[in-house]
Amino acid sequence: MSVKQTIFAICIALLSSCYMRTSPPTVITTGNAAYNEQKSPGVAQRWAIEDAERNAVQQSSLIQSNTQNSKDRIYTATQAYPQQNLGQTKVIAQQKENDSINLTTEVELTPRNSCTGSSYKKKLGVAAFNLLHLEQAPDIAEVSSGFAVMLARRLHESQSFVIRDIEKTSVFDRSPNLAPRIEDSPQDNYNIIDLADRVDAQFIVAGVITDFHFHKSGIADAVSSLTEYLVDIPPYERVFRVELFIYDGLTGAMIDRRVYEKKAFGKVYFPNSTHMDSEEFSSSSIGEEVEEIVKAQVYDIDAKLKCLPLMERILRVDGLNVYFNAGTLQNIHVGDTLVVYQEVDKALPGVYYQNSYLRGYTEKAKAVLTVQQVQPLFSMGILDIKNAGQIFPTDIVRSW
Repeated sequence: MSVKQTIFAICIALLSSCYMRTSPPTVITTGNAAYNEQKSPGVAQRWAIEDAERNAVQQSSLIQSNTQNSKDRIYTATQAYPQQNLGQTKVIAQQKENDSINLTTEVELTPRNSCTGSSYKKKLGVAAFNLLHLEQAPDIAEVSSGFAVMLARRLHESQSFVIRDIEKTSVFDRSPNLAPRIEDSPQDNYNIIDLADRVDAQFIVAGVITDFHFHKSGIADAVSSLTEYLVDIPPYERVFRVELFIYDGLTGAMIDRRVYEKKAFGKVYFPNSTHMDSEEFSSSSIGEEVEEIVKAQVYDIDAKLKCLPLMERILRVDGLNVYFNAGTLQNIHVGDTLVVYQEVDKALPGVYYQNSYLRGYTEKAKAVLTVQQVQPLFSMGILDIKNAGQIFPTDIVRSW
């Protein structure tokens, strides 16, 4: 064997060994879900797969505990979403017995890089970021809408969302209490619900700029006082602090709240006034710091929402055909399967239990639809059950 052939054989062996080592470990497990002819077989199968994945999590945690020292045992929470802990799931066998469906599955134990439904673009409305102290920004025009425009633009560039521009709309209608308080009435949720319904958004992002003050350096202050302000020295230091709120458009519930703060030195003030989306602002030291905050917000919003299911309204029901308001723009494809849910015991507007917060309502899985046609703004799917009369335009579809 020549030297070249020997080297080639060694490379092949190394590549083969690397491939074998990187093959994901799997576990064979079973899943069970209630089923009868009146229920959707697609829903029953999904629930059985989730049951199998939960069993896979339990088995993998036991394996880990046995291979570790007693002080280093690892226990996996079985109630965590399986999509966040497991890889691909393959159904090996399936059978129906009495009132249940039984599956045998092979589940990868290596976590996925993404989660179920993360490929779909959710509709996100970006509302105004109210400026708490108006006197702190005399040099910048339309701060509240300007910052919202910056955030909306960056979210659009991320290609993770379909953006609804509502930068002129404030979700906080009280002044000076612009931000939500812990003791707020549940009735305030309907402000978010109405807005989300009006602009067709699954989530609403809003916020409050709580600090945007500026001041001169110590030397500049001293010079100004000595010369009795005959020497006009511009401010040198400025702080930007903003609170971010993410709301679920269906229930109006706040699902995340974060605070961001940056301090800038140098070019932080604009004597002739400017806009936050102008080149003059973006190239300044304060503009660069604000841009860093926007980047952090985009990352946090994406991390918070990407693993939540896509949720859309049903537009029309025609026999087994169901039309819903998501299409090509949201990465819906022919062959995708979505679950149809019905809202159960939904509270009427203005009706609450005394001294109790509105926490939402339960949903009942009714059927699974398979997408057959996709248009830019809507899609059509076929139900997996014949009693389609139980599906109504008031129902919703989710990616899981």
